[in-house]
This record gives sequence, C-alpha cells and structure tokens, in this order.
Amino acid sequence: MWLLNKKVGGSVLKLGTEPFLRRGNKQEKELNITDDSAKISWVNTTYEDISNIFLVPSIQELYLNGVECELDFDKVQLSENLKVLELDGIKLNKNGKVSGGNGIYSIDYDKVVFDEHKDFLMKFPGLNKLSLADNTLTGVDFIASIPALEELNISGNYVTDLKPLQN
Repeated sequence: MWLLNKKVGGSVLKLGTEPFLRRGNKQEKELNITDDSAKISWVNTTYEDISNIFLVPSIQELYLNGVECELDFDKVQLSENLKVLELDGIKLNKNGKVSGGNGIYSIDYDKVVFDEHKDFLMKFPGLNKLSLADNTLTGVDFIASIPALEELNISGNYVTDLKPLQN
C-alpha cells in the first residue's frame, strides 16, 4: 500500500501508507521505477524487501514515512546523490511470509529494531535533510558521517546525548 509522488525528472519518490498508488487522480496497483541500474516493483504489499529503492542513483529525495516493510541493510549502497531522506515512524520487519487463501490470510514476520541498524545512514553523506521522528532511537552517533546535513528531525525518540550534534 503505497503513495507515489514523483517530481519531474524522477528525482523524488514518496512512499506512504495509502490503499493504492496514485498518479494524479489515477489509482494503480503496481509501482515500476526504471533506471539504468534497477527496476523496482511492488504490488500493494508492505511485507517485501524495498532495499532496491536505494540502488536508483537518480533519486535525490526519498520519503518512507509510516511504511511497514523489509529492508536488507547490506544491499544499501553508498549514495552521494540522496539529499532528503524521511523515515518517520518506519516499521521494519524480516522473514515476512503471507499464507492463506479464500479471504483469510496470515502474515508472519520478525520485527527489526531500527535503532540497531541506524548506521546504514552513514551511506548517505550527501544528505541535507534527515527526518527520523518516532523511531525509538537512542543515539545519533552516525551524524558525524553526514557532513552536509543541515536539518535533522529526531522528535519522538529516546535520544538523550546530543553531543554528536555539536560539530
């Protein structure tokens, strides 16, 4: 269940919790992004790995607020082009399995604690804006690896040590 919102030139991608993809007034059930190096497709689900979205080099802004998904942090590559990243209230899982039929489905997955994987953000040293609200983060030590950062939202978290923000 995704909300797609692209700027001209394909540099902005917004994914959020909406019942269908929307392009203008048209509702769609599949998202296809084609670039020189990656093709990404989702069909109204939030239990698939979305790591490939980080392989699209032309994306400069990525909004994943409220998304419930799997994210393989090892697949995420270094990107200097990503300037804005919003991950407010993201719910991560792994080993997702959907089973059942005839209108009755069961979804099994293991929860992933974002705070244990926040170091993957160091792969985006060109970020100007980073929003991580409502993710139960306990620290921001990774900030030193994002020298271009101008705006940071860590509201709704458990960060008590702000010394990494002094530089």
